[in-house]
Amino acid sequence: MTNGGLIVVNAYGANGVASGIYGTVTEGVLSIDSSASITVYGQGNAYGIHGYVTRDGSVTVTNDGGIDTGSGYGIGYGVLANTQGIGNVGVYGTG
Repeated sequence: MTNGGLIVVNAYGANGVASGIYGTVTEGVLSIDSSASITVYGQGNAYGIHGYVTRDGSVTVTNDGGIDTGSGYGIGYGVLANTQGIGNVGVYGTG
């Protein structure tokens, strides 16, 4: 998955969860690349980039743009990358 454009996401509803980029695969390799700014605000949790493998596999996130997250009552994550099973996770960037 590749992004090169500005992303702005707001979720003002009660417990609203917001994600700038969300990618998921069941098994295998998930690669997310972004080179633009991401701004995310949610009343609940807010995710700039969230990559998730539901079983075995690897997640790689590369971000070369700025990420700004905010949350009213939850947690703001710039990048959250995880795998439920066996695999590697890598997060890289200059933003």
